[in-house]
This record gives sequence, C-alpha cells and structure tokens, in this order.
Amino acid sequence: MKRLSRRCALSGVALAFTGPAQALEEAEAATILGLQDAAEYLKRTSGRVAIGKWRDGLWAACLATEDDRIVTAAIIEEDPTTGVKRIVAGPVDAEVLTIDPFWTLDLSIGPLQPLGPAIPAFGLMVSNSYLSTGRSTGSESLSIFLRDGATLRQVFRGYVAASSSEDGDCRWPRKDGVPCRTSWSHQWLIKPAGPTVGGKPPTLVVVAKPSGRIVSRHVWRDDRYRPDHFDSM
Repeated sequence: MKRLSRRCALSGVALAFTGPAQALEEAEAATILGLQDAAEYLKRTSGRVAIGKWRDGLWAACLATEDDRIVTAAIIEEDPTTGVKRIVAGPVDAEVLTIDPFWTLDLSIGPLQPLGPAIPAFGLMVSNSYLSTGRSTGSESLSIFLRDGATLRQVFRGYVAASSSEDGDCRWPRKDGVPCRTSWSHQWLIKPAGPTVGGKPPTLVVVAKPSGRIVSRHVWRDDRYRPDHFDSM
C-alpha cells in the first residue's frame, strides 16, 4: 500500500466533492487521508476505513494501513456552500492495540463523545481476529482522539475485550492423540469517572466485566492521560 512520507503535508488537502451536504464515502475519506488508488485498495480489503458523523458538517475518519498497526485519523469538514471536503484537524498517525497475530482488522468510529459532550473527542473501536487449525485469538480496543484546534491527538488506548484459544501439550497424555486446548477470555468497560472540571477531560476508569471491579484508573495530567493506555490481560 502506498503511503505519503510526510503526513503533516496533508493538513492543507482539499478535494472538490461538490454538491449538497451528503455522507462521506469510504473512497473519498481514504483519498483525503492520503491513500493512493483508494478504490483499488478498498476492493482488496474491508473494514480498514471508518467514518462517523462527529458534528454538523464534520466527520471523524480513520484509515488503517495494510501492513502494520498504524491508523491515520483526521476530522474532515464539508463546506456547506461548495461541498468541498478538507481536513480541519490532523491527520495524525497512531498505534492501536491488537493481539498478535495481526490478521482480520475492522475499524468503527464510536463512541462519538467518549469523554462527555463538553470535550471535543471521538472514539475508534478496533477489532482484530485470527483463526487457524490450532489457534484462535481476538481483541477489541478503544482509542480516543482529542481535537485541539487544527491538532488531533490520540490521548488514550485500551482493550475492551480479548480472548485466546490454542492447542498445547496435555498435562496427561491422551490416548486419542488429540491435543489439549487452553483458552481464556476477558472483557472490560472504559468509562469517565466523575465530572469534567475546568475544561479538562475527566478521569477514566477501566471496569472488569462481569465483576464490576475497577482494575485501572487514568488521570488527565498536563496534556494526556497518565497512564495513556490499558493493556493488562
């Protein structure tokens, strides 16, 4: 997949998709985000472009590369008069959380107000799965992007689900020769804890399901969450 060598050069990109306000199509978003031959890329892949209507005339859009765990995120605006769509915040390249091996990826925008209506942020859900004869894994993670004028930053990323099942050595030999299978599965809920104070993003907590126990707390300090990720299994 061809990528631009300098993502910052995209901040001035404007493409003339004219007409009345309408949905932002995947090929449009991928092209605006700097992907060459977007139509051909989308024929070969699925789930690697995510678009969500963020606010009036604004979309949150993310594009995943074909060979790594990096997504490019931006906020795209459509001029209400001309219909021209352009990036108004970002783009930013960000690493997302997935469990190895990296195989079947699916992106979706949401939640659209992960930090509350007063904070200009959006969430990106990233699902990844792998299946083979002796192993299957799956994960789902949330990345939160915060807008500050023309700047877009990933301020948090954390797992909300993870599972694994694979063949291994048996504790006791089996006569039928069938390998033993070990498996585990976890789920979490990531949510704000308490109100927004002084315009700063609220504290985030990670809650284990179904117990409801808080397993991680993330406090906003300076310009980011500390810690800025949750990846404990």
